[in-house]
Amino acid sequence: MEQPVVDQNIKLSESGESVSPLYYLQVLLSAVRSRLILFFSILTITTGAATFYAVTAPAVYRAETQLAPAGSDDSAGVASLVSQFGNLSSLMGLSTVGKGGEVEQHLAVLKSRKFIGEYIKENGLMPILFSEEWNESGGRWKSDIKVPTAWKASETFRKNVLVVAADKKTGLLTIAIDWTDPALAADWANSLIKRLNEYLRADAIAEAERSIDYLRSELPKTSVVEMQQAIYRLIEAQTKIIMLANAREQFAFKVLDPANVPEKKIKPRRKLIVITGFVFGMLVAFLTVQLAELMFRTKSAGNIKL
Repeated sequence: MEQPVVDQNIKLSESGESVSPLYYLQVLLSAVRSRLILFFSILTITTGAATFYAVTAPAVYRAETQLAPAGSDDSAGVASLVSQFGNLSSLMGLSTVGKGGEVEQHLAVLKSRKFIGEYIKENGLMPILFSEEWNESGGRWKSDIKVPTAWKASETFRKNVLVVAADKKTGLLTIAIDWTDPALAADWANSLIKRLNEYLRADAIAEAERSIDYLRSELPKTSVVEMQQAIYRLIEAQTKIIMLANAREQFAFKVLDPANVPEKKIKPRRKLIVITGFVFGMLVAFLTVQLAELMFRTKSAGNIKL
């Protein structure tokens, strides 16, 4: 039967005196010496697994583009004009959102499943996002897998690919794309912002046109001069929105620094993974040999009593 090698001077104090930390260290080292094979086996397995993951994990690159809200004095003037008729504007569904709230709404659109889903569909990204399930030579999904859905694609892009950060002090925004292909990451970052500006511009024009149609339909229903003047002013404001949207290519966000092809990967951090695996392996190995030592002592004590 295997016997643990325990130094004779490692004994608990029978007098009830406090035991120094050195005593526990001696006990731990004694347990390790008695089960070196078990200790190093666990340490080798955990460190080896961490090293294997660090070496085989695909490199991920981050392409970043810096933006600023594309508000102008003209658009602020339109918003001010609409806000002058607050109650009437609200009844007619006209927007009076401030600049800060408008930026938050635009970012919400960027991160929405609807917008991301349309972007993925327009650019044919499904086979790229799920390349392991795609048969490149056959140009179709592999027969032995469940075909990824549009919802899964949107969630994957929103959670694992798209990164949005806002600097509250400067008001600047950073939109980043994390992907294994650095060229694709840069292309997606730039085209995503271009598509967002187009999407928001088209939405603003459509909303303004609906508002104008509604305002014109309401105009004959009132004979009050003040009310008619207010409606004309609101029509003027919505017309200016359409003019500004058509004249400004970067409608919602102005690109200050477009994304370039990144050269340095952001993950995996291979050295950190290996060191973490080693430290984790040490902890698991120490706990395991201590548990083995405790079980052996308990079993030995039971045999002595018998």
